[in-house]
Amino acid sequence: MPGNRYLWYKAEKTLAQMSSRERQEDLITEVDVLYGNGPEWYGFERVQDKAVEGNKARGGEDVWLTIRRGVKPPPRAPPLHFSADGRFKIMQIADLHFSVAPGVCRDTPEPCDASDALTGTLLGRMLDAERPDLVVFTGDQLNGQGTTWDVRSVLAKFAQGAMQRGIPWAAVFGNHDDEDGESRSAQMRWMQALPYSIAQPGPADLHGVGNYLLKVRSADASATHLLTLYLLDSGSYSRGIIDWFGFFTPTEYDWIHQDQIEWFLEQSASIDPIERPFSPDTGDDFGDLWKRQSAEQLAPGVRRLAKPNALMFFHIPLQEAYAKADTDPRTGLPLDIGLHDLEENGASKKQDGFFHKGVLQALEADHRAGGGAPEVKAIANGHCHVTENCRRVQGVWMCFGGGGSYSGYGRPGFDRRVRIYDVSDYGETVRTWKRTEQDEIVDEMVLAGKGAPPMFTG
Repeated sequence: MPGNRYLWYKAEKTLAQMSSRERQEDLITEVDVLYGNGPEWYGFERVQDKAVEGNKARGGEDVWLTIRRGVKPPPRAPPLHFSADGRFKIMQIADLHFSVAPGVCRDTPEPCDASDALTGTLLGRMLDAERPDLVVFTGDQLNGQGTTWDVRSVLAKFAQGAMQRGIPWAAVFGNHDDEDGESRSAQMRWMQALPYSIAQPGPADLHGVGNYLLKVRSADASATHLLTLYLLDSGSYSRGIIDWFGFFTPTEYDWIHQDQIEWFLEQSASIDPIERPFSPDTGDDFGDLWKRQSAEQLAPGVRRLAKPNALMFFHIPLQEAYAKADTDPRTGLPLDIGLHDLEENGASKKQDGFFHKGVLQALEADHRAGGGAPEVKAIANGHCHVTENCRRVQGVWMCFGGGGSYSGYGRPGFDRRVRIYDVSDYGETVRTWKRTEQDEIVDEMVLAGKGAPPMFTG
């Protein structure tokens, strides 16, 4: 029948005729198809130097037959930990919008093609400059909108920069990631099978896929939990319109739901307090936390028992990200640094009260008690490509990453950028800045710890 496709192959040695080395290295264990000219899935190689003969894939992309020889488990990420001098750096990459096709640059001074590859080169340069300990992709890794019809081919390339450098990476989903039909659960399984991935699906009975937490520990023998990273799925769309042709047009964004709020509070309550500030144990006696620090190390009244600081990552911002900013009592100015008036409010119109019922209730001390500083010091969002400010609201910073890709919309004159979170003093001090495509460091500031604005007391 017209349209059929056939795979021809030549049989060589049987399994019984192969040596143990040949079985491990030469036996073809899987055949796959790659669409477009991105990298092969980890452990695979292209069968030939030209694309499969015949019609090209939808959109005109080349089609490649790939094979995996032997068993090649992907390298796994080591446990997350601070350096010996107490630092841990995170790079947030927002809104890649990669497609099966090479992509076309959007909102750039000069037209350009192969925007996905150009973005990959840009991110590689930024990774080499910053040398982060962890990369977090905050949603819309995929462009959706009919351009990511073979999700596996797109997932093979979006985290290449981190994988090639052996950097652990995590991801949450955005509103565009499952627009073209592949479920988030399937995408998460594929991401988990990529090198250095520490992404997790989270509980199956919650809204969304990818509600999980990561613990960053000390480098000494105690492996003390010093920083918590909460990652959540803020969903995609809550409402839309289906036209005469059956196409879905979204009208409202989704939000973080009540079951996710309850899960977050349960996770926060399960975290054991530590003596802060932390001091690594460099002696032979690895006793309990109280024995680790002497009165001479800290000024009187400074030591306290509290949960570690936390950062939170999800895609669609909360309504509170646009609320009135706290005032810095030192200057009388609002604590709102960066660009935020170049596009409209990107938050969901509805919510279940995550900020007040969840974030503000999870305190450094027991979240069921009143008073005290919030455990979560900053919430990192994507979604709004030319919004990249940090605004503190009721003691919690809400920061946007700014668009990091030439394949997503931007604004002429607005450089693509990534956001850095630099955590030092064994988790006590949190700094942030943005690195632009011009290698400029923008809006460096302290969010928590030494040099930060005074705590919110309203």
